Amino acid sequence: MSSSNPPKILDRKYVLGEILGGGVATVVYRGKRLSDGETVAIKVLEAGQGDHPVLQGRFLREIEASRLLSHPCIVKVFDTGTDPFGTKYIVMEYLKGESLRTKLDREKYLTVRDTLSLAIQLANALVEAHGFGLIHRDLKPDNVFWTETQQLKLLDFGLVRSITTAGRRLTISGSTVGTARYMSPEQMEGVEVDERTDLYSLGLIMYEALLGFHPLGEMSFVDLLMNHQNRREFPPVATACKNRWIPSELAGLVDSLVKTDRALRPASARAILARLVTLDTF
Repeated sequence: MSSSNPPKILDRKYVLGEILGGGVATVVYRGKRLSDGETVAIKVLEAGQGDHPVLQGRFLREIEASRLLSHPCIVKVFDTGTDPFGTKYIVMEYLKGESLRTKLDREKYLTVRDTLSLAIQLANALVEAHGFGLIHRDLKPDNVFWTETQQLKLLDFGLVRSITTAGRRLTISGSTVGTARYMSPEQMEGVEVDERTDLYSLGLIMYEALLGFHPLGEMSFVDLLMNHQNRREFPPVATACKNRWIPSELAGLVDSLVKTDRALRPASARAILARLVTLDTF
């Protein structure tokens, strides 16, 4: 039985229900755990992709990361496995709410307070991941879930890399252009990356949350690459924001995170978190 049409009962442990979403090679289902009736989300690797080395590698890396990470701001993984039909799966907590992408598309921008909450929670998640030597490499609004209780969850560790092996391994295709808008210059160029590539992506998310637009607009992949190769800096937050007040300390932090030269960015997620906590009074 193929994993694009997995059995209704998965691995004799889960019942598969409606499709909640998916990615390039995965489908996410609402499911039920047979042992206790708990509602869960189940990510399944699609049929034919289990033999694709790159896509299978991403799925397996997500499984490996899930075994290391345990944090309130990172989606909780309950179980992983391969059923008798060869269907690879990851069982996660079922979340109620919406992605940050959906929220920004509807509301355009967030309040200063909500942006600080967003940044603090994501910085906490990155402190956890980086503490285990893992770089997310795909931090973007689609991979941030805003729950009904205002708890944020970082999702999708399929592109995660160990800091010690995060060199020239990035595969870019037409399907990654949307993600490319949140990639650091060094990641787009395929050179060695470190924790600061995630910090750049965090800065872009904060920029968009505060101002209501992405500083690169809707550039094509080629234009994005050229922009980064030419090391063009973004307009400062204070200059780009014309219609609302943003604390100068917060604007300055965002500006420092999106520097094209990573040597000019803050050194770590922990350092960013410390600065954000001092700002969390607005």
